[in-house]
Amino acid sequence: MRDLAGPPAELEGQLGNLDQSISDQRRQLAISESEYREVSGNRRGFLKKLEEGNNRLTEIRNLLERFTLLDQHYTSDVERLKGIEEAGSLLVAFGDAVCPLCGALPQHHRLNEDCDGNVDAVVSAARAEAAKIELRQVELKETIATLQREAKGFERRIPKIESDLHRISQQIETIVAPKLRQLRTAYGQLADKKGEVREALSLYKTLKDLEDRRIKLLAEEDVDSSPNAADIGLSTSTVDKFAELILSILKDWHFPEVERVHFDLKTRDLVINGKSRVSYGKGLRAITQAAFTVGLLEFCRQNETPHPGFVILDSPLLSYREPDSEDDDLRGTDLDTCFYQHLEKANPDRQFIIVENTDPPLDVQASSHATKFTGSETFGRFGLFPKK
Repeated sequence: MRDLAGPPAELEGQLGNLDQSISDQRRQLAISESEYREVSGNRRGFLKKLEEGNNRLTEIRNLLERFTLLDQHYTSDVERLKGIEEAGSLLVAFGDAVCPLCGALPQHHRLNEDCDGNVDAVVSAARAEAAKIELRQVELKETIATLQREAKGFERRIPKIESDLHRISQQIETIVAPKLRQLRTAYGQLADKKGEVREALSLYKTLKDLEDRRIKLLAEEDVDSSPNAADIGLSTSTVDKFAELILSILKDWHFPEVERVHFDLKTRDLVINGKSRVSYGKGLRAITQAAFTVGLLEFCRQNETPHPGFVILDSPLLSYREPDSEDDDLRGTDLDTCFYQHLEKANPDRQFIIVENTDPPLDVQASSHATKFTGSETFGRFGLFPKK
Protein backbone atom coordinates (compact mmCIF):
# COMPACT_ATOMS: atom_id res chain seq x y z
CA MET A 1 0.00 0.00 0.00
CA ARG A 2 3.01 2.37 0.13
CA ASP A 3 2.55 3.02 -3.60
CA LEU A 4 -0.94 4.34 -2.89
CA ALA A 5 0.06 6.87 -0.24
CA GLY A 6 -1.87 10.06 -0.67
CA PRO A 7 -5.00 11.86 0.41
CA PRO A 8 -8.40 10.23 -0.15
CA ALA A 9 -9.28 12.79 -2.82
CA GLU A 10 -6.28 11.68 -4.89
CA LEU A 11 -7.27 8.04 -4.47
CA GLU A 12 -10.81 8.88 -5.57
CA GLY A 13 -9.33 10.45 -8.71
CA GLN A 14 -7.22 7.32 -9.32
CA LEU A 15 -10.33 5.19 -8.89
CA GLY A 16 -12.21 7.23 -11.52
CA ASN A 17 -9.31 6.97 -13.98
CA LEU A 18 -9.04 3.25 -13.36
CA ASP A 19 -12.77 2.80 -14.01
CA GLN A 20 -12.40 4.58 -17.37
CA SER A 21 -9.30 2.56 -18.30
CA ILE A 22 -11.00 -0.69 -17.32
CA SER A 23 -14.04 0.23 -19.42
CA ASP A 24 -11.82 0.95 -22.46
CA GLN A 25 -9.80 -2.19 -21.89
CA ARG A 26 -12.98 -4.24 -21.58
CA ARG A 27 -14.17 -3.04 -25.00
CA GLN A 28 -10.82 -3.87 -26.61
CA LEU A 29 -10.83 -7.25 -24.91
CA ALA A 30 -14.34 -7.98 -26.19
CA ILE A 31 -13.26 -7.10 -29.75
CA SER A 32 -10.15 -9.27 -29.48
CA GLU A 33 -12.11 -12.20 -28.05
CA SER A 34 -14.65 -11.88 -30.88
CA GLU A 35 -11.81 -11.93 -33.41
CA TYR A 36 -10.28 -14.95 -31.70
CA ARG A 37 -13.60 -16.81 -31.78
CA GLU A 38 -14.03 -16.00 -35.49
CA VAL A 39 -10.53 -17.11 -36.45
CA SER A 40 -10.81 -20.21 -34.28
CA GLY A 41 -14.11 -21.02 -35.98
CA ASN A 42 -12.42 -20.73 -39.38
CA ARG A 43 -9.66 -23.05 -38.23
CA ARG A 44 -12.21 -25.59 -37.02
CA GLY A 45 -13.89 -25.34 -40.45
CA PHE A 46 -10.61 -26.06 -42.26
CA LEU A 47 -9.89 -28.95 -39.88
CA LYS A 48 -13.31 -30.41 -40.62
CA LYS A 49 -12.83 -30.04 -44.38
CA LEU A 50 -9.39 -31.64 -44.16
CA GLU A 51 -10.70 -34.55 -42.12
CA GLU A 52 -13.66 -35.10 -44.46
CA GLY A 53 -11.41 -34.85 -47.56
CA ASN A 54 -8.87 -37.35 -46.21
CA ASN A 55 -11.64 -39.73 -45.17
CA ARG A 56 -13.30 -39.55 -48.59
CA LEU A 57 -9.96 -39.97 -50.41
CA THR A 58 -9.17 -43.04 -48.33
CA GLU A 59 -12.63 -44.42 -49.07
CA ILE A 60 -12.18 -43.81 -52.82
CA ARG A 61 -8.80 -45.53 -52.86
CA ASN A 62 -10.25 -48.55 -51.09
CA LEU A 63 -13.11 -48.67 -53.60
CA LEU A 64 -10.70 -48.40 -56.53
CA GLU A 65 -8.68 -51.33 -55.21
CA ARG A 66 -11.83 -53.45 -54.89
CA PHE A 67 -13.26 -52.35 -58.25
CA THR A 68 -9.94 -53.06 -60.04
CA LEU A 69 -9.95 -56.57 -58.59
CA LEU A 70 -13.59 -56.98 -59.69
CA ASP A 71 -12.67 -55.83 -63.21
CA GLN A 72 -10.00 -58.49 -63.33
CA HIS A 73 -12.57 -61.10 -62.31
CA TYR A 74 -14.93 -59.87 -65.03
CA THR A 75 -12.15 -60.19 -67.63
CA SER A 76 -11.36 -63.71 -66.46
CA ASP A 77 -15.04 -64.72 -66.60
CA VAL A 78 -15.48 -63.31 -70.12
CA GLU A 79 -12.40 -65.15 -71.36
CA ARG A 80 -13.70 -68.40 -69.83
CA LEU A 81 -17.15 -67.97 -71.42
CA LYS A 82 -15.61 -67.16 -74.80
CA GLY A 83 -13.57 -70.34 -74.50
CA ILE A 84 -16.77 -72.34 -73.89
CA GLU A 85 -18.41 -70.63 -76.90
CA GLU A 86 -15.45 -71.41 -79.15
CA ALA A 87 -15.28 -75.07 -78.03
CA GLY A 88 -19.01 -75.51 -78.61
CA SER A 89 -18.76 -74.03 -82.10
CA LEU A 90 -15.96 -76.49 -82.96
CA LEU A 91 -18.01 -79.45 -81.70
CA VAL A 92 -20.94 -78.42 -83.87
CA ALA A 93 -18.62 -78.00 -86.88
CA PHE A 94 -17.14 -81.51 -86.51
CA GLY A 95 -20.58 -83.10 -86.88
CA ASP A 96 -21.67 -86.30 -85.15
CA ALA A 97 -19.19 -87.39 -82.54
CA VAL A 98 -19.09 -88.69 -79.02
CA CYS A 99 -21.27 -86.47 -76.80
CA PRO A 100 -18.93 -84.22 -74.75
CA LEU A 101 -21.41 -84.21 -71.86
CA CYS A 102 -22.57 -87.84 -71.44
CA GLY A 103 -19.96 -89.64 -73.63
CA ALA A 104 -22.57 -91.55 -75.74
CA LEU A 105 -21.88 -92.52 -79.35
CA PRO A 106 -23.94 -90.72 -81.99
CA GLN A 107 -26.09 -93.80 -82.77
CA HIS A 108 -26.89 -94.25 -79.05
CA HIS A 109 -27.29 -90.64 -78.12
CA ARG A 110 -30.81 -89.81 -76.90
CA LEU A 111 -30.89 -86.09 -76.22
CA ASN A 112 -34.40 -86.01 -74.85
CA GLU A 113 -34.11 -89.12 -72.64
CA ASP A 114 -30.55 -89.80 -71.44
CA CYS A 115 -28.68 -86.44 -71.74
CA ASP A 116 -29.64 -82.90 -70.83
CA GLY A 117 -26.72 -81.50 -72.77
CA ASN A 118 -27.38 -79.33 -75.78
CA VAL A 119 -24.19 -77.86 -77.26
CA ASP A 120 -26.06 -75.18 -79.17
CA ALA A 121 -27.86 -74.14 -76.01
CA VAL A 122 -24.62 -74.09 -74.01
CA VAL A 123 -22.96 -71.95 -76.64
CA SER A 124 -25.89 -69.54 -76.69
CA ALA A 125 -25.93 -69.33 -72.90
CA ALA A 126 -22.18 -68.69 -72.76
CA ARG A 127 -22.50 -65.97 -75.40
CA ALA A 128 -25.38 -64.29 -73.53
CA GLU A 129 -23.57 -64.45 -70.15
CA ALA A 130 -20.41 -63.03 -71.69
CA ALA A 131 -22.40 -60.14 -73.18
CA LYS A 132 -24.00 -59.44 -69.78
CA ILE A 133 -20.61 -59.43 -68.02
CA GLU A 134 -19.10 -57.20 -70.68
CA LEU A 135 -21.93 -54.70 -70.13
CA ARG A 136 -21.32 -54.74 -66.39
CA GLN A 137 -17.61 -54.34 -67.02
CA VAL A 138 -18.27 -51.24 -69.12
CA GLU A 139 -20.36 -49.76 -66.30
CA LEU A 140 -17.66 -50.71 -63.79
CA LYS A 141 -14.97 -48.97 -65.86
CA GLU A 142 -17.14 -45.82 -65.98
CA THR A 143 -17.49 -45.94 -62.17
CA ILE A 144 -13.74 -46.43 -61.79
CA ALA A 145 -13.08 -43.47 -64.06
CA THR A 146 -15.50 -41.30 -62.04
CA LEU A 147 -13.83 -42.29 -58.76
CA GLN A 148 -10.38 -41.60 -60.21
CA ARG A 149 -11.48 -38.10 -61.25
CA GLU A 150 -12.93 -37.50 -57.78
CA ALA A 151 -9.71 -38.75 -56.16
CA LYS A 152 -7.61 -36.41 -58.30
CA GLY A 153 -9.89 -33.53 -57.26
CA PHE A 154 -9.31 -34.29 -53.56
CA GLU A 155 -5.59 -34.71 -54.17
CA ARG A 156 -5.55 -31.18 -55.62
CA ARG A 157 -7.75 -29.61 -52.91
CA ILE A 158 -6.28 -31.23 -49.79
CA PRO A 159 -2.83 -29.56 -50.10
CA LYS A 160 -4.57 -26.16 -50.43
CA ILE A 161 -6.72 -26.87 -47.35
CA GLU A 162 -3.59 -27.86 -45.43
CA SER A 163 -1.90 -24.64 -46.54
CA ASP A 164 -4.88 -22.51 -45.46
CA LEU A 165 -5.02 -24.38 -42.14
CA HIS A 166 -1.32 -23.78 -41.53
CA ARG A 167 -1.70 -20.10 -42.39
CA ILE A 168 -4.64 -19.53 -40.04
CA SER A 169 -2.96 -21.54 -37.25
CA GLN A 170 0.12 -19.34 -37.59
CA GLN A 171 -2.10 -16.28 -37.43
CA ILE A 172 -3.68 -17.49 -34.19
CA GLU A 173 -0.38 -18.48 -32.58
CA THR A 174 1.62 -15.38 -33.56
CA ILE A 175 -0.95 -12.57 -33.66
CA VAL A 176 -4.42 -13.22 -32.29
CA ALA A 177 -3.62 -15.34 -29.21
CA PRO A 178 -0.65 -13.19 -28.00
CA LYS A 179 -2.75 -10.04 -28.40
CA LEU A 180 -5.61 -11.61 -26.45
CA ARG A 181 -3.25 -12.73 -23.67
CA GLN A 182 -1.74 -9.27 -23.48
CA LEU A 183 -5.15 -7.61 -23.22
CA ARG A 184 -6.28 -10.08 -20.55
CA THR A 185 -3.11 -9.49 -18.55
CA ALA A 186 -3.52 -5.72 -18.80
CA TYR A 187 -7.18 -5.99 -17.80
CA GLY A 188 -6.27 -8.15 -14.80
CA GLN A 189 -3.59 -5.66 -13.72
CA LEU A 190 -6.04 -2.79 -13.93
CA ALA A 191 -8.60 -4.76 -11.92
CA ASP A 192 -5.95 -5.55 -9.27
CA LYS A 193 -4.92 -1.90 -9.15
CA LYS A 194 -8.54 -0.86 -8.71
CA GLY A 195 -8.86 -3.36 -5.86
CA GLU A 196 -5.79 -1.89 -4.17
CA VAL A 197 -7.15 1.66 -4.49
CA ARG A 198 -10.54 0.62 -3.12
CA GLU A 199 -8.80 -1.17 -0.26
CA ALA A 200 -6.81 1.98 0.51
CA LEU A 201 -10.00 4.06 0.50
CA SER A 202 -11.62 1.48 2.78
CA LEU A 203 -8.66 1.79 5.15
CA TYR A 204 -9.02 5.56 5.16
CA LYS A 205 -12.72 5.17 5.90
CA THR A 206 -11.99 2.68 8.69
CA LEU A 207 -9.36 4.95 10.20
CA LYS A 208 -11.74 7.88 10.09
CA ASP A 209 -14.46 5.81 11.71
CA LEU A 210 -12.06 4.70 14.44
CA GLU A 211 -10.93 8.27 14.95
CA ASP A 212 -14.55 9.43 15.26
CA ARG A 213 -15.24 6.66 17.76
CA ARG A 214 -12.11 7.57 19.73
CA ILE A 215 -13.20 11.19 19.91
CA LYS A 216 -16.67 10.10 20.99
CA LEU A 217 -15.24 7.81 23.68
CA LEU A 218 -12.95 10.56 24.94
CA ALA A 219 -15.93 12.87 25.16
CA GLU A 220 -17.87 10.23 27.09
CA GLU A 221 -14.91 9.76 29.45
CA ASP A 222 -14.84 13.49 30.07
CA VAL A 223 -18.54 13.40 30.91
CA ASP A 224 -18.12 10.32 33.13
CA SER A 225 -15.21 11.92 34.99
CA SER A 226 -17.17 15.09 35.74
CA PRO A 227 -18.44 15.57 39.31
CA ASN A 228 -22.05 15.20 38.17
CA ALA A 229 -21.44 11.75 36.63
CA ALA A 230 -21.64 9.68 39.81
CA ASP A 231 -22.14 5.90 39.78
CA ILE A 232 -25.65 5.93 41.12
CA GLY A 233 -26.47 2.82 43.16
CA LEU A 234 -22.98 1.29 42.99
CA SER A 235 -21.39 1.70 46.36
CA THR A 236 -17.95 0.41 47.20
CA SER A 237 -19.33 -2.17 49.60
CA THR A 238 -21.77 -3.47 46.98
CA VAL A 239 -19.16 -3.93 44.26
CA ASP A 240 -16.76 -5.52 46.75
CA LYS A 241 -19.36 -8.14 47.66
CA PHE A 242 -20.06 -8.74 43.98
CA ALA A 243 -16.33 -9.14 43.26
CA GLU A 244 -15.99 -11.66 46.14
CA LEU A 245 -18.88 -13.66 44.66
CA ILE A 246 -17.24 -13.69 41.22
CA LEU A 247 -13.93 -14.80 42.81
CA SER A 248 -15.66 -17.72 44.51
CA ILE A 249 -17.34 -18.74 41.24
CA LEU A 250 -14.05 -18.63 39.31
CA LYS A 251 -12.32 -20.70 41.99
CA ASP A 252 -15.21 -23.18 41.97
CA TRP A 253 -14.74 -23.45 38.18
CA HIS A 254 -10.94 -23.94 38.65
CA PHE A 255 -10.11 -20.80 36.70
CA PRO A 256 -6.28 -20.86 36.40
CA GLU A 257 -4.29 -19.02 39.10
CA VAL A 258 -7.11 -16.70 40.17
CA GLU A 259 -6.28 -14.93 43.45
CA ARG A 260 -8.15 -11.64 43.56
CA VAL A 261 -11.02 -9.95 41.77
CA HIS A 262 -12.38 -6.43 42.07
CA PHE A 263 -14.91 -4.32 40.18
CA ASP A 264 -13.67 -1.16 38.45
CA LEU A 265 -16.32 1.56 38.85
CA LYS A 266 -14.88 3.59 35.97
CA THR A 267 -14.92 0.84 33.33
CA ARG A 268 -17.81 -1.03 35.00
CA ASP A 269 -15.98 -4.30 34.46
CA LEU A 270 -13.98 -6.88 36.38
CA VAL A 271 -10.26 -6.70 37.10
CA ILE A 272 -8.79 -10.17 37.67
CA ASN A 273 -5.36 -10.53 39.34
CA GLY A 274 -4.78 -6.84 38.63
CA LYS A 275 -5.48 -7.26 34.89
CA SER A 276 -8.51 -5.88 33.12
CA ARG A 277 -10.89 -8.61 32.00
CA VAL A 278 -10.89 -7.34 28.40
CA SER A 279 -7.09 -7.73 28.26
CA TYR A 280 -7.34 -11.52 28.35
CA GLY A 281 -7.58 -13.70 25.22
CA LYS A 282 -11.02 -14.33 23.72
CA GLY A 283 -11.28 -17.75 25.37
CA LEU A 284 -10.67 -16.43 28.90
CA ARG A 285 -12.84 -13.39 28.17
CA ALA A 286 -15.68 -15.76 27.29
CA ILE A 287 -15.45 -17.73 30.53
CA THR A 288 -15.06 -14.58 32.70
CA GLN A 289 -18.05 -13.01 30.94
CA ALA A 290 -20.01 -16.18 31.79
CA ALA A 291 -18.86 -15.86 35.43
CA PHE A 292 -19.99 -12.21 35.44
CA THR A 293 -23.43 -13.14 34.07
CA VAL A 294 -23.93 -16.12 36.41
CA GLY A 295 -22.61 -14.10 39.35
CA LEU A 296 -25.03 -11.26 38.66
CA LEU A 297 -27.97 -13.72 38.77
CA GLU A 298 -26.69 -15.21 42.03
CA PHE A 299 -26.00 -11.78 43.55
CA CYS A 300 -29.51 -10.56 42.73
CA ARG A 301 -31.07 -13.71 44.21
CA GLN A 302 -28.98 -13.43 47.40
CA ASN A 303 -29.86 -9.77 47.87
CA GLU A 304 -33.48 -10.13 46.71
CA THR A 305 -33.13 -7.65 43.89
CA PRO A 306 -34.99 -7.97 40.56
CA HIS A 307 -33.72 -10.48 38.00
CA PRO A 308 -35.62 -12.58 35.42
CA GLY A 309 -34.10 -15.76 36.86
CA PHE A 310 -32.44 -17.06 33.73
CA VAL A 311 -29.28 -16.27 31.74
CA ILE A 312 -28.13 -17.13 28.22
CA LEU A 313 -24.45 -18.00 27.78
CA ASP A 314 -23.08 -17.92 24.21
CA SER A 315 -20.00 -20.15 23.72
CA PRO A 316 -18.60 -19.77 27.26
CA LEU A 317 -16.02 -22.54 26.67
CA LEU A 318 -14.47 -20.94 23.57
CA SER A 319 -10.95 -21.49 24.89
CA TYR A 320 -11.46 -25.23 24.39
CA ARG A 321 -12.09 -24.75 20.65
CA GLU A 322 -10.49 -21.49 19.46
CA PRO A 323 -7.80 -20.29 21.90
CA ASP A 324 -5.86 -17.15 20.99
CA SER A 325 -2.58 -18.40 22.50
CA GLU A 326 -1.14 -20.90 24.95
CA ASP A 327 -2.19 -18.69 27.88
CA ASP A 328 -5.74 -18.71 26.50
CA ASP A 329 -5.84 -22.50 25.97
CA LEU A 330 -7.74 -24.38 28.71
CA ARG A 331 -7.92 -27.76 26.95
CA GLY A 332 -5.55 -29.30 29.51
CA THR A 333 -7.72 -28.29 32.50
CA ASP A 334 -10.98 -29.52 34.06
CA LEU A 335 -12.62 -26.08 33.95
CA ASP A 336 -15.33 -27.27 31.56
CA THR A 337 -16.34 -30.09 33.91
CA CYS A 338 -16.32 -27.84 36.97
CA PHE A 339 -18.30 -25.21 35.04
CA TYR A 340 -21.16 -27.61 34.26
CA GLN A 341 -21.07 -29.16 37.75
CA HIS A 342 -21.40 -25.71 39.34
CA LEU A 343 -24.44 -24.86 37.23
CA GLU A 344 -25.97 -28.29 37.81
CA LYS A 345 -25.87 -27.69 41.60
CA ALA A 346 -27.62 -24.30 41.35
CA ASN A 347 -31.02 -23.77 42.95
CA PRO A 348 -34.00 -24.84 40.82
CA ASP A 349 -35.20 -21.22 40.49
CA ARG A 350 -32.12 -20.46 38.36
CA GLN A 351 -32.17 -21.39 34.67
CA PHE A 352 -29.14 -21.45 32.35
CA ILE A 353 -29.43 -21.62 28.56
CA ILE A 354 -26.03 -22.49 27.08
CA VAL A 355 -25.22 -22.22 23.38
CA GLU A 356 -22.12 -24.37 22.96
CA ASN A 357 -20.68 -26.82 20.39
CA THR A 358 -19.17 -29.14 23.02
CA ASP A 359 -21.25 -31.63 24.99
CA PRO A 360 -21.39 -31.36 28.82
CA PRO A 361 -20.25 -34.29 31.00
CA LEU A 362 -22.44 -37.40 30.89
CA ASP A 363 -23.61 -37.00 34.49
CA VAL A 364 -24.84 -33.49 33.70
CA GLN A 365 -26.62 -34.73 30.57
CA ALA A 366 -28.29 -37.47 32.62
CA SER A 367 -29.51 -34.99 35.24
CA SER A 368 -33.25 -34.41 35.49
CA HIS A 369 -32.56 -30.66 35.53
CA ALA A 370 -30.79 -30.67 32.14
CA THR A 371 -32.47 -30.48 28.75
CA LYS A 372 -30.56 -30.83 25.48
CA PHE A 373 -31.84 -29.10 22.36
CA THR A 374 -31.08 -31.51 19.49
CA GLY A 375 -32.35 -29.52 16.50
CA SER A 376 -34.02 -32.74 15.33
CA GLU A 377 -37.74 -33.15 14.73
CA THR A 378 -37.66 -36.86 15.57
CA PHE A 379 -35.09 -37.12 18.38
CA GLY A 380 -35.15 -35.26 21.69
CA ARG A 381 -36.35 -31.69 22.05
CA PHE A 382 -36.02 -29.61 18.90
CA GLY A 383 -35.16 -26.29 20.56
CA LEU A 384 -36.29 -23.68 23.04
CA PHE A 385 -39.46 -23.20 21.02
CA PRO A 386 -41.25 -26.12 19.30
CA LYS A 387 -40.94 -26.37 15.50
CA LYS A 388 -44.24 -25.69 13.77
